[in-house]
Amino acid sequence: MKKLIKKLNSKKGESFVELLIAVLIVALGCFLVASLYSVSFDLNTSAQAKDKEFYDTIQKIETADKPDGTLNVTLGNVQADSEDITVQADRYGTDDEDLSLYKYDYTK
Repeated sequence: MKKLIKKLNSKKGESFVELLIAVLIVALGCFLVASLYSVSFDLNTSAQAKDKEFYDTIQKIETADKPDGTLNVTLGNVQADSEDITVQADRYGTDDEDLSLYKYDYTK
């Protein structure tokens, strides 16, 4: 503790080694901020591309364009004593299955 107080009260300047360490710490901080900016920019670009694909798919459904495929969906156990229901669904989407949307009409 006495050493710290003596150092704080000293009129002597900073040593060259202390200056180098301070510059290194500042440079490391700048590098980390720059890398965070780069990663966030890449994530933002990817998210915008996925959003565009998603909204294009929604627009395709709303304008009643030709679906990319069809499939039969069976809904079982809808009500306690009911039969299974099979409906035909149209698939709209891209090659990315996470962005595929399905549209079906069911009237009883």
